[in-house]
Amino acid sequence: MTSRCVVLCSTDDDFLAMTTRLLSALALVVWARTPEEAVETSDRMGPDVVVLDCGGGFEVPRDAGALKDRARPPHVVALLTNGLRDAGVADAALPRWQAPATLPWIVRRLFGDHGVRALQ
Repeated sequence: MTSRCVVLCSTDDDFLAMTTRLLSALALVVWARTPEEAVETSDRMGPDVVVLDCGGGFEVPRDAGALKDRARPPHVVALLTNGLRDAGVADAALPRWQAPATLPWIVRRLFGDHGVRALQ
């Protein structure tokens, strides 16, 4: 089985710890604390999914766009604080407060059934 990787992008330590606990059974979880670090980590690790915490210092249009402009772009999940209309180029979006209940399901869905990097 191919190992999975998720990059969590946030400046909120509590959020990073909670989300890591939720996703660590599904994939290797790596943190990025700045938009530049998110792009660098994505280039180095080749993650399947990058989660942008828009309540923790990241912006969807700018940061998701930079991540999608790669040779092998990851799926981008945006956790939003100001409504879903700000989702931009993200592959999935949800209110930040719903992350504990919904994020693991979304990540599994983005992994696909057989390791395919697209929604089925």
